[in-house]
Amino acid sequence: VTANSYRQTNSGKFFLEFRTRFDLPPTDYSIVCEVTDLDSKKSVKAKQKIKLRDYSKPVLAVSDVRLIDPTDLSQKELGRLKEIFAKQLSKFSGYLVATYEVYSPHSTPLLKQEIKLSNFRNRVVQKSKFKMENKGFGTVVYVPIFKQNLSVGLHVLKIKIDDGIDKINVERKIRANNINLPISIENLDLAIEQMRYIADKSAIKHIKKAPPGKKKLYFDAYWKKNDPTPGTDANELMDEYYRRVAFSNAHFSGFRDGWKTDMGMIFILFGSPDDVEREPYNATINPYASTEIYAWELWNYYNFNRRFVFVDERGFGEYRLLNPNDIYINR
Repeated sequence: VTANSYRQTNSGKFFLEFRTRFDLPPTDYSIVCEVTDLDSKKSVKAKQKIKLRDYSKPVLAVSDVRLIDPTDLSQKELGRLKEIFAKQLSKFSGYLVATYEVYSPHSTPLLKQEIKLSNFRNRVVQKSKFKMENKGFGTVVYVPIFKQNLSVGLHVLKIKIDDGIDKINVERKIRANNINLPISIENLDLAIEQMRYIADKSAIKHIKKAPPGKKKLYFDAYWKKNDPTPGTDANELMDEYYRRVAFSNAHFSGFRDGWKTDMGMIFILFGSPDDVEREPYNATINPYASTEIYAWELWNYYNFNRRFVFVDERGFGEYRLLNPNDIYINR
């Protein structure tokens, strides 16, 4: 990949797509991709473990679920369809497509399927049931995933398939951190208050005490100073920060605005958790403290080596951080 200008090095639209194909026997594999900067000689690696399943057995089976651009559906071969990467989700205005193949060894006429898409709070945001013709070995299925159902964070797409004799389940995780959610900073004073998790008190005080008519200029100057890509039109840090604020207000609000809650604070600081464990129904036994509680949630952030436990002590859905010092402890 060659960039002709510094501006191109900061462009998320300038990339090279490379695909290759291997014919391999079914077993476990590790894939390693390494990219080297020819000027600095610095390298980055991406590793992923995969399992190639054996489809030769006479049982109901299903391929991995792939996310594709709906404009690519004219391709006749499933293997030639382009996979959508997480950072590309923002360009889709209506929907994207989840696709997979069902391999049925039975001569039953129909495949019954159930689709559920859940967000990281385990709330179902899209679901459907449908039947289609069983074409035997290699029935291709296309399922629309509507962008309006995606929010910031991790989602899980769960699929149940029944050919009348066998049943099988498959799931696919969808992370949508770059989804274009509405960013509301119409109330400037509120937007300044919401900076408490990223700006120190002196910076916020400086903006609040701006001369008459200058408060917006001071606000913009703070974010411009902290823009991670000053050579571009977008300020990714500010956009992401206020997306997280908007998500927190939409999902964690109760007696207080969502951004003021403990869950909102952790979400704004660390983003969507990599994994969530929960006990939402009258969990009188608390595995993390000696007190009785109604429910608890454990958020894991593997990249940060952090975990946060939230407890609902009164049963009103108002979760608090069990140990506020966990914010500062790096395990």
